[in-house]
Amino acid sequence: MTYTPKSTISAATERALRQQAAEREAREETERREQAGRDRENSRVRGEYLAGLEAKKAEKRAAVDAEVDQAIAPERGRLEREWIANHPGKSGADFAKHAWPQLRPTIIEGREEAQREALRREMQASGRYAL
Repeated sequence: MTYTPKSTISAATERALRQQAAEREAREETERREQAGRDRENSRVRGEYLAGLEAKKAEKRAAVDAEVDQAIAPERGRLEREWIANHPGKSGADFAKHAWPQLRPTIIEGREEAQREALRREMQASGRYAL
């Protein structure tokens, strides 16, 4: 015959421990649900914030593009007239669709390079910089 020890805790104590374990599990489940709700809310707010930042970037980009387009408008007009003269049967819409998307970055890059070169010359002329 094998010896099996009797439980050293009473039935009431065992019920109380099970009740405490059930209450703890219920609290933990409630905390998990609340945390999941907070995580969803944080994610929603973060998404709104990032969308706002993206909208501000887009606005700024559009404003800069409009400013650049205004600055290069005379050059665009000249190039458009030349292009139309060199491409009989084509219109300004054809220029805007086909040629301008390739010419615009080139013109902007040329202007930026000219600005950098002017700044370099100005700094060199000041004598404070050795370039």
